[in-house]
Amino acid sequence: MRRPETLERVAPYESTTVRETIRRQIESAGAVPDFGGGDGGHNPGGWDAVLVVHAPEAPRTPHADWAVSPQESNDTEAAAATAQLVLDAAATGAPVVGLADVHRPNGADPALIAALDERGAWGKLSSFAAWNTAGNTVGTVAAQLVATCAGRAAGTYNPDEARLALARRVVEDYGWMSVERARVRAELGSNPELHDTVEPADTRNPVLRVAEDRLNAVLKRPGFEGIYLSGLTLPWHRTFEIDFTLGFGR
Repeated sequence: MRRPETLERVAPYESTTVRETIRRQIESAGAVPDFGGGDGGHNPGGWDAVLVVHAPEAPRTPHADWAVSPQESNDTEAAAATAQLVLDAAATGAPVVGLADVHRPNGADPALIAALDERGAWGKLSSFAAWNTAGNTVGTVAAQLVATCAGRAAGTYNPDEARLALARRVVEDYGWMSVERARVRAELGSNPELHDTVEPADTRNPVLRVAEDRLNAVLKRPGFEGIYLSGLTLPWHRTFEIDFTLGFGR
C-alpha cells in the first residue's frame, strides 16, 4: 500500500475517515476488505479485485466542491502517483481494478484524468467513479467491482456493457461535473458557483446540444473507441446532474 496515511483524512461531507468509508462500502457491496497492501509480485494478496483511491486533497480547501467551486486542482504529483497505482495494481495480476476519485466532492480531478490519459491507464480499469460524496463514489466503485467479479464467475460478464458503464462515469463525473457544468451554467445565464433551477422549456436550449458535442469529445481518448453519447437532458430541471444515452457506432 502506498501512502496509507492519506486514508486517515476525512473527506468533505463525511463524518469518518476515508479508510472507514472504504471498509463500510466494500462490506455493504458483499465483499471483504483487505488493507494489507503490497507493492509488487504476482497478486501478493490473492485479491479478486483491487480498489485504488485518489485521496482527499490536503490541506483541505474550504468549500472545495466541483459543483459550486469549479476550479482545477494543480496537485499533479498526487495525480501522477494515483495513476501509477492503477498500473501497479494491474501488474500484480489482480483480475479487476477500480479507481475511486475522492480528491474533491462532486466531480473528477482533471489532473488525475490527464495522468490516466498519459499512461494509457483506462484499459486497465474495470470501474471508476468521482461523483458526489466520498461515500457515494467509493460505494459505486465497490459495487461495480463486485458485479464484475460475480459476472465473470457466472459466465455472464459482458465487456461491452462494462465499457459503457466505465464511459458513463467518465463522461458524467469528469466531462460534465468538472468541466461542462460550470460552462453551461454560464451559457444559460446561471451563476457557475451556485446551484440553479432550469425551467422545463429551457432543457431544450441549444446550449445543451453544444454541450452534448463537447461531451462526445470526452470519449475521444484511448479505451473508449467507438462509444458515442446522445440525448443529453437535465432530468431534474437543474444543471447539477444530467442524463444521456451511450452506445457503440454511429
